[in-house]
Amino acid sequence: MFSKNIVVLSFTLVMTLSFQPAAGEASSGLTLNASDLFEIGKKFLSVVGELESESGNITAKYSRVEFGHGWTDDDGDCQNTRHETLLAQSESAVTFKSSKGCQVLDGIWASPYSNKLIYQSSKLDIDHVVPLKWAWEHGAATWPKAKRIRFANDPLNLLAVEARLNRQKGAKGLQDWLPPENKCQYMNLFAAIKDTYDLTYSPGEEESVNKLEGKHCR
Repeated sequence: MFSKNIVVLSFTLVMTLSFQPAAGEASSGLTLNASDLFEIGKKFLSVVGELESESGNITAKYSRVEFGHGWTDDDGDCQNTRHETLLAQSESAVTFKSSKGCQVLDGIWASPYSNKLIYQSSKLDIDHVVPLKWAWEHGAATWPKAKRIRFANDPLNLLAVEARLNRQKGAKGLQDWLPPENKCQYMNLFAAIKDTYDLTYSPGEEESVNKLEGKHCR
């Protein structure tokens, strides 16, 4: 951004000077003073900033809406991603809240984070294995929004788990949170999703994760 600003200001300065009458020449009636130049420069920089924001689709701070407004219903069957996940991961036939079959009510889910059986969908959250905020901070901020929405609804990245554990986890990465059970499987899944979407660890994070793998995946 700094180098682009220099180019814009240099261009503005050159164009301004080209309109100044040379010594001995009659004035064309167009003159620009320092304050005019400054205002022109600010306008140019404003335009460049807007273009960069639109083309890169990057905002300075993470927001959930950057990954879409909640769950999608891509196939238009009235079951959004939450209920598609509940249906796919139940170990028994499910019951629905109404005859329309849009929202899952009951089933049998074995939480991969605790190995406990859960029978009511209301006690379950759909966890993003790789949290959205973590993904944003490790490469997703540069993605087109359509890719972020796809990531937020990708079945590869979704697990039906106890609401309590999902909320305990929050947006933490591997070095800050692991489930009570199946730690190695969780770490392997996290890494597979990270690699599939070309997300990257910082050097310090990678070192910490390697140590955790050595501890839990022996």
